[in-house]
Amino acid sequence: MRVIKFRGKPLNGGDWVVGSLIIDPKGHHFILPFDAEGIDRLVEVRPESVSQFSGLQDRYYQDIYENDLLMVWNKGRSKPKQPSLHNVGICRYIRDDSFAGWVIKPLKGMGFFNLDMIEMEIIGNISEDVIIEKDVFEK
Repeated sequence: MRVIKFRGKPLNGGDWVVGSLIIDPKGHHFILPFDAEGIDRLVEVRPESVSQFSGLQDRYYQDIYENDLLMVWNKGRSKPKQPSLHNVGICRYIRDDSFAGWVIKPLKGMGFFNLDMIEMEIIGNISEDVIIEKDVFEK
């Protein structure tokens, strides 16, 4: 069975909230946590932080969400010592005339990583790591 869930960062800061997404008529974004026992548990979240679960997990069985940054490498090979523009991708949902689905798009170059051929590890999220090159790659 397909799991549909969303996450977002609360307006007042704090950790990710995971649950059902609700957008009110004024455009405010809320997450109703799965463990909530009533509508009074709605958490208003930053709209730009909202992301959908992809159905994928990384090598540590952590759920991968839209806009997650992932370090990738070929199966059967050693994990890279650190992220670089050549081994980091971002999780995106793509839909066009010939394809619809979740992909890992490289930060540098074109195309997509083949999900059957790679190992993945979450290293961040685009809404948390706005300055990607400075925070992730400058060493």
